[in-house]
Amino acid sequence: MHQSRVVPIELSTGETIYAEVASTPGERDVAAMTLNFDSVVQSITAIARQLNDGIASVAPDKATIEFSLQLSTQSGRLAALLVQGEANATIKVGLEWKRGNINDE
Repeated sequence: MHQSRVVPIELSTGETIYAEVASTPGERDVAAMTLNFDSVVQSITAIARQLNDGIASVAPDKATIEFSLQLSTQSGRLAALLVQGEANATIKVGLEWKRGNINDE
């Protein structure tokens, strides 16, 4: 069972934000720590790059992507979870082509 706590998270700008973070039983107490947001940014970047590569291969005129992440701690570090145990991940992709542009040569 996951517990949620509001914890401080340090941004690369040096500012601190507070976010609700899930932690698992047995995980060390993160409430007294300031977590670093870099690992979450790296996860978002990796997901966006991979989705972009797939979208580029079909060359739409317009693409929109929306995905949800849950913040969690793993080994005392902040992690971005796309799927955790249950199917609670959401990725919405919208692709649009202007009429006549599909497979134009």
